[in-house]
Amino acid sequence: MKRCAQCGKEYPDEVLVCAIDQQPLQQVVSSPPAQAPLPAKSHKKSDFISLETMLIWAIVAVVILFIVGYILLFGFGLERDHAF
Repeated sequence: MKRCAQCGKEYPDEVLVCAIDQQPLQQVVSSPPAQAPLPAKSHKKSDFISLETMLIWAIVAVVILFIVGYILLFGFGLERDHAF
């Protein structure tokens, strides 16, 4: 590929002068396109769960498990009102 230094129009390799301004053409050296460097991954504070948040969720889970366990073991207490 060749290019005119005056106007920048590109021509095939067989052409010697620019058809527009009659200037000699220069060989274009094609280089691979430069890749932009990848941005470094920065860890945002929102990417991690804080220790306090994990502790709160653990406490909530334990409380729920105790409530469900109590209900399964002892029932809702409705049958206590019945006379035997």
